[in-house]
Parts: sequence; C-alpha cells; structure tokens
Amino acid sequence: MRPHQLEHVLATISAQEHPSVELVLVTHGFTPDEGDLRRWRAEHGVEHLVVRHADTSLTLGACLGLGVAAAAGDLVAKMDDDNHYGPHYLSDLVAHARQTGAETVGKGAHYVHLTGSGATMLRFADRELAWSPFVQGGTLLTPRQVLADVPFADVPRAVDTTFLDALRRQGGRVWSADRFSFVSVRHTAPDAHTWPISDYDLLSRAARLELFGDPVPHVTV
Repeated sequence: MRPHQLEHVLATISAQEHPSVELVLVTHGFTPDEGDLRRWRAEHGVEHLVVRHADTSLTLGACLGLGVAAAAGDLVAKMDDDNHYGPHYLSDLVAHARQTGAETVGKGAHYVHLTGSGATMLRFADRELAWSPFVQGGTLLTPRQVLADVPFADVPRAVDTTFLDALRRQGGRVWSADRFSFVSVRHTAPDAHTWPISDYDLLSRAARLELFGDPVPHVTV
C-alpha cells in the first residue's frame, strides 16, 4: 500500500543470494507505473516478476491470498515492503525449512528499528533456534501446499497470528530461526502499519534495547 517503496522491494529481492527467486508483487489500492517497474526491474536484475492488483476493498488476508495463488514456487515467503531483509535472508530460511521439516519457519527472535528515536531493540530473544508458537509476520516462509490446506484468513489484521493459530490446530509446527538478516522497521505513526502499536508498547513487550543508529551492520552475517 506504499507506492514509494516499490523500488526498495525490487532492490531487496535482487540482492537475495538464494537462486531462482520469483517476486509476486501485490499492490493494494494503486496501480504502479509500468515504465517505472520496467526500469527498476532492469536496473536491479529482477528476472521473475508477477504483479497482482488488489482493490482497496480487499482485506490484507485477501491480498495475501492473491499473492499465494499467483506464486509458482514450492515455498512462499511473505515479505513486507518496508522491512530490511539481508542478502542471505531467504537462503537461510530455506535451509532451516529443509533441516527441520517445519510447516512454517520464520523469525521469532527479531530486531525492530524505531525510525522516530533511532533505537533498535531485540524482541523475544528466547525464541531463537527453537520451536515456537509465534514468528514475526513479515518473515513467514511456508510450503505452498501448506498454504493450500491452511490459507490466510480473509481478515483485515492479525492475519499472521490467525494463520499460525490455525496451522498449529491442525498439527503444524513452527520453527523460529536465528535473529539475523532481518529488521522490522516501525515508522513514527502507528497507523502506517496494519498493527497499530506504539513505540512505548513495543518496548514494554519482551524487548531489550540493543543500539541506536543504523541496525543493518549489526544484523548482517
């Protein structure tokens, strides 16, 4: 839903070390300029790109359903347009998925950067390299067949927790990988996100302050 993030999305995907990545781009409430997309695709070398347009009347869950239906790969990664994903992000999660056999993998322990204060915190440090009831929504990596059996619910928010709850009820296992190669970026206005939580509430929820300034060197391995 943020047109100004489109080039960031293509740059993020092009930087991934994992081979044969397909970008399924779901635009919510806007139609991107085709000339801009062609130019950015060429500049960043994004080979496989599928675009799906979602009307503003559709919920977040319905938008994710459009993306899953358009995906051709065996694994589907849900990635948000404004977070930081390091070059080894996808390859690391794929390795965790293959080694554990989990129905979903992601980042339970994860870094959050607050753009207003410049602070970066580590949340849920105890949920690292372990089976977990929860992983960060912007880090889900799931076999496409699992998403066919347990699709994202047609709801406007809490889509990730609703999915994880449904998955566990059907016996699915959730694996939390390491904390690195990912930063959840939170902007000053809570209404800029589908989860409208304040910086103060985030700091008070299983979080510890790690640093101020650019978090990328800290999380890159």
